[in-house]
Amino acid sequence: MSSQTVVLASPPVAAQTKFDVTRPIAKFHPCVWGNHFLNYTPSDEEVVTERKMELESLKLEVRKELLKIADRPLESMKLIDAIERLGVSYHFEKEIEESLKQAYDAYKKNDQDSSLDLYHTSLSFRILAQHGYYVSSEIFSKFIDEHGSFIGSLKSDIMGLLSLYDAAYLRGNGDTIMEKALEFSVVHLKVVAMEKDHPLAPQICRALVYPIHKGVVLIESRHYISFYEKQPFHMRSLLRYSKLEFNVRQSLHKEELKDLTMWWRSFEFPKTFPFIRDRVVEAYLNSVSVFHDPKFSVARVVYTKAFLLLTVLDDIYDSYGTIEELEAFTKAIERWDKSTIDELPSYMKLFYEIQYDSYKQFEDDVATLGIKNYVQYAVKEVITLSKAYLQEARWCKMKYVPTFDEYFQNAIKSSATTLMVVVSLLFNYVDETDAKKTFESVSKNSKPQRATCIIGRFMDDLVDYEWDKHRDHVVGGVDCYIKQHSVSEEKAFEAINMMVENAWKEINEEIFESTTTIAKPLLPYIYNFCRIMDYVYKNENGYTIVSQRMKDTIKLVFIEPLSI
Repeated sequence: MSSQTVVLASPPVAAQTKFDVTRPIAKFHPCVWGNHFLNYTPSDEEVVTERKMELESLKLEVRKELLKIADRPLESMKLIDAIERLGVSYHFEKEIEESLKQAYDAYKKNDQDSSLDLYHTSLSFRILAQHGYYVSSEIFSKFIDEHGSFIGSLKSDIMGLLSLYDAAYLRGNGDTIMEKALEFSVVHLKVVAMEKDHPLAPQICRALVYPIHKGVVLIESRHYISFYEKQPFHMRSLLRYSKLEFNVRQSLHKEELKDLTMWWRSFEFPKTFPFIRDRVVEAYLNSVSVFHDPKFSVARVVYTKAFLLLTVLDDIYDSYGTIEELEAFTKAIERWDKSTIDELPSYMKLFYEIQYDSYKQFEDDVATLGIKNYVQYAVKEVITLSKAYLQEARWCKMKYVPTFDEYFQNAIKSSATTLMVVVSLLFNYVDETDAKKTFESVSKNSKPQRATCIIGRFMDDLVDYEWDKHRDHVVGGVDCYIKQHSVSEEKAFEAINMMVENAWKEINEEIFESTTTIAKPLLPYIYNFCRIMDYVYKNENGYTIVSQRMKDTIKLVFIEPLSI
């Protein structure tokens, strides 16, 4: 990916100025999917009806099994774990919650039960904790020796180690037991991962890169189906149900992608704004990661459109606009009034109208669902974001390297995570009182939202560090950290990575906070946003530069159906 500063005598829209303008254009590669999703044709109605009938029958079998073993906590935990990993838990929420209540009651009566092995103890801890049931990490004390380390013989319990590893990612700050659990399990799982003939090696290799707690449900369920199928005692009806449900969801995703591509093409974005990232499919992957349940079709579409508009906005500030244009553009966005944009360059005027009209349409989209309109909170975040982008543009123009503290205060706003979290919450508040409390706390960067911003902003900074060196771009968090703390690049990377890990711990702690600023049912959407950020920015910027890893993932989840 190359980048350069070019002089455009003829800007892509109508000419905006009387003079040639030097613009810091980043040469983003075009969309890699062509017309693939525009060519989608739905399945025959008769075939769809047959699938639905079989799905209902299989769903009933799984539900019966859940109810049958509800009073047997260990069996329940294993089945719930499989259902969640296979990506179909949204169909069994009531049954899962009832089973967990019984399991938690059993745990409270037998929390010192020394008969539970490492696998079941770790599984129970993780499943209960991720559903908001407080379980102390002290339950692992029985696996720790007199020196404070995990007992060495546990290294031969591979299923137990993997389960312990999965559980350790729910740790909070200062939880030394779970820190030791993570360190111990990683060391020994890496050994097993190198044993090519070990039946668990593929699953362990996947887990070491993509821990389940940070995993995107749609992506990880696609991989887990293959692992589950190879388990000797898997539930056949659940496996078939998961495969059929995956294919039905995939058809829905193809249909939504077709509609979104048509919407994007209707504005001729790539032609009218050739300096932007053309990433409809990649933006949609973000929305599906946040809204996995098929019933959230409207939410996925609105979220994707908001994400694409955000991309264009970012690229205007980052890769095209002059500082003079951006100053005027920001003031216009602050006014949020189409009647006051006559002085803007034509390309900005056109995008302003598209963005303004789209957010008006979002209000109508929300109204169709019969829920209260809180789109004004998203508009407020667009304004906040624009002002933060302008600050970065000013720093870039001045060649100014802020201190890390200065950068951090602006980065929390420029990360765009607050805007997208607000958009996701438009469809998920519990009641009006909780909604206002939640939207206001998100806007004020409450603890979980601040942590979310850190994850999104600084993972991006780390993977963009080398590329940003070669273009006219504001310095990122790494350079600012080096400046303030007089450390090497390596030390700066270590410190920022630690900030990201601590942010995950802060969100984990929110699960059990009695005075949380965000309604508990909304936390999964915060987690889901962080999960897709972790996936996209895993050692690369998978959104800006669509790597082979991202292409393979998109093919798996949106293009290639499972064989039944």
